[in-house]
Formats: sequence, C-alpha cells, structure tokens
Amino acid sequence: MPEPIFTNKNTSTWIQNSGIGTEFVLHSCHGLQNWSQDFDDTVYVKCKSADEYGKKVIVATIPGDENEPTFTVVAYTNRELDVLFSLDCPTDFQVQMGTCSSPSDPIGFTKIRHFYQATKNTQGEENLDFIGDEDFAGIEISVDFTAEAIVTVLQVAAAQSNNGVTETQGFNDIAMLEDGRCEGDCGARISDCAWGVAVSNADYGAVTADVWITTDGGASWSVTTTDPFSDTSANISSCVILPGETAPRIVVSRGNVSTSYGTRFSVSDDWGATWTEVAAAGTTGGTYVNAMYKYSSGFLWAVGNGGNIYYSQDSGSSWTQITSTTTGVTVELWDIDSSDGQILYAVGDDNTVIQTTDQGTSWTDLTSTGPASSTSYNLYTVQVHSQYRLLVGGQIDANEECLWVSEDSGATWTALTFTGSTTASGAVRRLRSTRQAVKNHMIMIHGVESVSTRYGAGTNFRFYRTLDGGATWTRENLVTNSGLNGLYVCDVNVALAAGQPVSGVAEIQKLTYS
Repeated sequence: MPEPIFTNKNTSTWIQNSGIGTEFVLHSCHGLQNWSQDFDDTVYVKCKSADEYGKKVIVATIPGDENEPTFTVVAYTNRELDVLFSLDCPTDFQVQMGTCSSPSDPIGFTKIRHFYQATKNTQGEENLDFIGDEDFAGIEISVDFTAEAIVTVLQVAAAQSNNGVTETQGFNDIAMLEDGRCEGDCGARISDCAWGVAVSNADYGAVTADVWITTDGGASWSVTTTDPFSDTSANISSCVILPGETAPRIVVSRGNVSTSYGTRFSVSDDWGATWTEVAAAGTTGGTYVNAMYKYSSGFLWAVGNGGNIYYSQDSGSSWTQITSTTTGVTVELWDIDSSDGQILYAVGDDNTVIQTTDQGTSWTDLTSTGPASSTSYNLYTVQVHSQYRLLVGGQIDANEECLWVSEDSGATWTALTFTGSTTASGAVRRLRSTRQAVKNHMIMIHGVESVSTRYGAGTNFRFYRTLDGGATWTRENLVTNSGLNGLYVCDVNVALAAGQPVSGVAEIQKLTYS
C-alpha cells in the first residue's frame, strides 16, 4: 500500500462514482495528491512610507487570477485504475484526514478536502510503475484531473447566538454578502460574508427595529434607525445584500397585505440610513412577497401570494410582475431557485412546483406529479442543481417524509431520509447550497412547527448538513430556539440562521466548523 498522503494523519480517498446525490465509496488503493489552488497568489501594491524612511506600506491588495484547480489521482491496483478510466462524466472526489467511517459522519475526521465536478485530463499510462517484489507487483499509475472547485470541509465547532441583538419581533430572513473585496479603492481586504442583514416583522409605529446589519460576519449586530416602508405596519419578509460603490446595496420586500399598496420593495445604499420604496409595476393592494432570490448582483427574483412572481434586472431599482395568468397557479409561493438563470423552479402551498425554461416568459405547472402524497402539504424551499436535478422541502403530516429529490426535472420524486424526517408536523423551512456552487454541500433547517406556515413558532429546529448531495445528512444541535425562518450558507463551514424570539429576543445563530 502507498504511503499516506499526509504523514501526520490517517487518510482515506472516497469517490462519488454514481454522481451527485449518491453516497461516496471508499477506494483504499487510490491516493489524491498535487492539488492546486483556485487562485494565484495575492499581489500586494506597495508605496514608500510617509512616516518611516526606507520602509514601504501596502496600499492595495489585488486577488490572484482565478484558476481551474487541478489534482492527481494515483491508482495502486488494476481494479482501482479501471474505476478511474470509467469516470467519463464529471465526478466528485474527497480525501479524508481522520478516522471516520464515512464522509458524511463528522465524528472523528480532522478535515475533508472535496474536489467538485472533476474531469480527466490524461489517462496516465506513461506513468506505469511497479511497487514491491515483482512476483507480487502492483501498479502505480497517476491520472490528472481538473475540478470546478476545491473546498475544505471542517468539523462542527459551535453555534453562537444573537451577539448583541435585542429585536423583539421574529426574524424572517437573513442574507450575507459573500463577495470578497477591498474597502474603498485601496483599502484593506474585507473577508467573505463579513457584511450581512437580517429583517423582521414590524413593531407597529415605533422607531423601526426591523433591519439589523453586521459588518463582522455576525459577531455583532446593530439596528438601523429608519423604517424601509412609509407604512410602518409593514412586515419585512426577505432581504438580499449586493455589492455597492461605497456601501452595499440592501433590498428588502414587504411581506403582508396592504389595501393601499401593491407589491413593494425598498432599497438602501447607505446601510439603511435612507430608503427608496419601489412598487412592482402594475400591482395593486393585496399582493406581497414571501422570498427573494439573488441570481446575480443585477438580476433578482421574488415570489409571493396569488401565484405571482417578480423580477428585477437592475439590482432592485425596478420590478416587473409575472401574474398567475402566466404562472398557471394562484397559491402562496414560498421559494424560487435556479442553477443557470434560464431554468427556474418555484414551490408553494398545495404541493405546488412550477418550472420555466425561458427565464420566466412561460411556466409549466408540475403539481400533478409533485413530491408529496397529498396536495394539502406545503412546499417551503427549493434548491436547483441542474436542469434535471432539484430538491424541495416542506411541511408534512401523518409521518410522511418532508424532503424530496427529483432527477428528471420534476417528473418523478424520491423521498430523502434523515434523523427526524418523519416527525409528525415536521417541516424543512430552508434548504441552501454553498456559495461556491458546490451542490454536494447543502445545509437545511428542520423542526416541528407549531402552526402550518412558512414563518412562525416551532420547536427542535436544527441545522442538517450533507456532503453528498442529500444522500446522507448529519444533524447539528443548535442553541435552544423557538423556530428558525431564514438561512444563509456562506461556505461549507459557515452558516447563519434567524428566527423567532426566545425569552423575548429574536434569534440569530451562527454555526461554524473548524
């Protein structure tokens, strides 16, 4: 057998032979090595110091160019070599440093290096070599691969709670800005997911406590002082945060009915000091938004009541409505997602799943083949991995599963199981993938609902993490909560959730792995 890849740790190589959503298989006679970085080295721009003669100071930081990461897999038996040669489709690899029995079980492993959607570069027969006595000789053949991304998965560390939040209303959503950038033209680099926003229900006329911001990755939070909506009884249902010139752009949506207003959004470019209200064109009283989805900094989507969908092509400055006449449904829609911006899926009450393949021009109702056994069940969340693969979660009854996957664009569905998946009145409220678009890595929040609604009180809400596209899930205990509504996954090792008050204070929880 070969020497371990890391001499100070036990290592194992796992390959997801059958694609995303299937379990990783141990290949004990494979070795992964020689992996490259996703980015070139950072370039530091230096100038002469104005204070100290002969010294230079860093005045700007330029991130390195993005690369296609590469790595080498070494086979030590003919059988394992055949496995490598048979991988004609993009495949995920993992190398584990630790002693756990499976890559989805975090107990025992030190870290997992995950290689996402790798394709062969060379077959590698020219590297044929022999090891050991020739009478019992093996092979040592290397095959080079290129991956879409390489990430390091760590063990769960701890959940942190609130960190300065004094909000008394329930939080409905949370969003972080995951784009690494420099502060100003030549300022220090701001780390990914340092800036974020959380939004809550109205406090009915007082100086608003509806919008909270963080500039340190959730270590501390502060409240804005201006209500985003002129109608101070407006609940804020969802939020996104986008890159801006001098400050990030924050976009929030109104989440309750007003007879005086149609569907409304509000935009701030100065950390919530001032807001500009934006009405979706053509809407009147009685419509509102349940969730927003950021496909890119410029292109936003939103879903709401009455089967209505909305989109913005200018970072939230204006919005266009797609009515129920086009979507083909009139139910409450709770979530929307896409893998490419062209094909989108939205889900909602009554087992509803709808799809567009032309960026919203036309929609197909897939409810008749929806995942649940009854149209009385509600779907709250969707994650789209490709044109064909998507996962949905929602509210159940009578001990049915509450998480499903389709591999054929919603034509058929398979229930996914996890600890607590058949709990009566259980619900998956949010399911999110990592920002690197590594679809094998997802986190969801699941618990027992007190009422049948996407928002509101509940018990035993926890994070669940999957490393194999949903085939297996690991439950992470959280700080005691009364129901979680919003979830944002920064990367495979950091996630934040926000929800209902505990002892009079709304919850923001941050789960980190190290």
